[in-house]
Amino acid sequence: MKNKKQLGSTIAEPDLNNNLESLRQLVLGDDSDFESFKIEQVDLSFAEAKSCRIENAIFERVTLQSTDFRQCKLKDLRFANCDFSNATWCDGKLSKVQFFTSKLTAFRFIDGEMTNVVFRDCIGKRSQFCGSQYKRVSFEDCDLTNADFSDCMFTECTFKNCDLQDAVFYNAKMKDVDLRGSQLLGIKLNAPDLRGATIDRTQLTELAPQFATLLGLRLEPE
Repeated sequence: MKNKKQLGSTIAEPDLNNNLESLRQLVLGDDSDFESFKIEQVDLSFAEAKSCRIENAIFERVTLQSTDFRQCKLKDLRFANCDFSNATWCDGKLSKVQFFTSKLTAFRFIDGEMTNVVFRDCIGKRSQFCGSQYKRVSFEDCDLTNADFSDCMFTECTFKNCDLQDAVFYNAKMKDVDLRGSQLLGIKLNAPDLRGATIDRTQLTELAPQFATLLGLRLEPE
């Protein structure tokens, strides 16, 4: 059996120091600057910060529900088993960041940029990623039902074994995007929005009725 041809480039991993300082709490605010630390089992819900910088850090089992981060820069980070439900991170820049086994229900990342970012085994139902630019970003084994990716620009991105039922991709721009293996039934888009993406034969068959409707075709019974 032939292997699937891999699209895009290898995603760079975070550069994390081996000896990170362990913090018991993190007080976030406007223009705050943190680096080289590890934090576990802390509740940061409802924290607000604008133009903050966080670099070279690990968050494990941290609750970030309803946080409001604006124009923040995050680099070389790993989030594992964290909860971002109802958080709003707008106009942010994420570089070499990993999200593992985390909850992002109704998470909002709007008008931002992500480069070399991985989401693995995450729940992102009703999340909003719209109006953002994604370069070398991978979603793997994620539940993205009803997620909104409208007006996004994707370059060298992958959706692997994700549930994208009823996800929104209106006016998306794609270049070297791999959707193979993901559930696309009910996906909301116009036919040109998939230009630059790769799908498999099974997905094409499943999407055929939707494409026919978009093109105004009528299927007569035999």
